[in-house]
Amino acid sequence: MAVNIYEVSEAAGVSIATVSRVLNNSPKVSEKTKQSVLSVIESLGYTPNAFAQGLGLKSMKTVGILCADSSDTFFASLIYHLEEDLRRNGYNCILCCSGHELERKKASVAFLQSKLVDALILLGSTYMEKNAKDTEYLLRTAEQIPIICINSHLKHHNIFCVENDPYESIYKVTKLALDSGRRKPVFLFRRNDFYSREKQRGFLTAASESGIQDPPIIKCPQSIADAAAFLTGTITDCPDVVIAAHDEMAVAFLKFAKRSGISVPEDCILIGHGDLLLAECCEPELTTVNLHIPQLSSTAVAGLMQVLQGGTPPHSITVAGDLHIRSTTIGFEG
Repeated sequence: MAVNIYEVSEAAGVSIATVSRVLNNSPKVSEKTKQSVLSVIESLGYTPNAFAQGLGLKSMKTVGILCADSSDTFFASLIYHLEEDLRRNGYNCILCCSGHELERKKASVAFLQSKLVDALILLGSTYMEKNAKDTEYLLRTAEQIPIICINSHLKHHNIFCVENDPYESIYKVTKLALDSGRRKPVFLFRRNDFYSREKQRGFLTAASESGIQDPPIIKCPQSIADAAAFLTGTITDCPDVVIAAHDEMAVAFLKFAKRSGISVPEDCILIGHGDLLLAECCEPELTTVNLHIPQLSSTAVAGLMQVLQGGTPPHSITVAGDLHIRSTTIGFEG
């Protein structure tokens, strides 16, 4: 198996950027470090990519995009807009799907660094680990190249965040629904990441303020079909309002409701989160929180261009979501 630049940096005890500088004969590397890295390269039999080696330290005009799963409809839409916005600014992109396992995330970041990208864009809160030590690889990376986080939040002088507010958006719609007289709320979600936990917190706060204690919070399988089947064996008492952390889970509830003889919105109103294509394809059409994906993308890319040109954008910018009323709610307006 061919040795990669990540293995060289690990064996030499230096960053990937330092290995790249050695390969490009940069004067910024001390002679001692240079000889140490070259010794490791020789011992491991590493053969650098000839194209990358010939680039010197010039910009590749390329940005790495990292997400857990590009088949996720939110990420797929966001990736499309990011690619378009980057291209308009003269940049190409390399997409890497890391999954949710820590070692795969680290390997994906190392892979993108080995391609000498000018910056990284991280999508989603899966990169916000519960253990702070597990994000140190990202902080080290940020010492070499800027990182833009979309819907995650990491603190570093070279990391910049563009975010929705998951707590506030779910709190507002839950409060709106309960203020219209509903008393049996249910919350559906499918992942245990930071943003899902913040959405749960918003739901529970709104419920508590309405005098409702310990409303059901249900973790569903990932796919719509599996989630609908799961709900059939889980929900035994018909709720009068369902708040879904993702549009996919709202569609799963619609499938379950049809099988169970529950009428939406007459028996139960339903609100999703994302305002993706699914919201218009289902019947009845889904009331959901629009996260303004094009604005998330354009704000992130504008901030990145500012960084690459030597500027310093705000560490964090919030793009507020808006409730898009369709047919799964009745009796209130957002």
